[in-house]
Amino acid sequence: MILRVRAEGEKVRNDIIDAIGDALRAADIEMRLRVPVDSGELFNSIQASPVVFRPGGLGGGGFYEAELSAGEGVEHTAWVTEGTGVHGPGGQRIYPKRGNVLSFQKRGERRKVVPSVAGQEPQDEWITAAQVIANSILEQRISRI
Repeated sequence: MILRVRAEGEKVRNDIIDAIGDALRAADIEMRLRVPVDSGELFNSIQASPVVFRPGGLGGGGFYEAELSAGEGVEHTAWVTEGTGVHGPGGQRIYPKRGNVLSFQKRGERRKVVPSVAGQEPQDEWITAAQVIANSILEQRISRI
């Protein structure tokens, strides 16, 4: 998620930098509260950048932006956010690569042995919720500048 705003004038610039920073911090908190946690790798991969100025091209301009990212270097990020099996990009049940059955055990449950599984549905509400919070804060703050 990237938050980007253009500004002119020192007071407006400072207000926009503060607004982006506040939106980023709130989105970071929301994302950390909602991220699916199993190994903790996704939670630990959430990173917020500082607010930076990106100059414009030959025509001038430019904008301030900050980025909130998650999942970099985490192998299972796509499985969590896009889903797997029938719920994922492939749209197929998951079958064993070797042998005839899959064997797994969820926390607190008995071991299961099955010929295939449907997979898991995408879990991306933690990203969407962070975007909604950031956009809401920016909209409120920018409207008062």
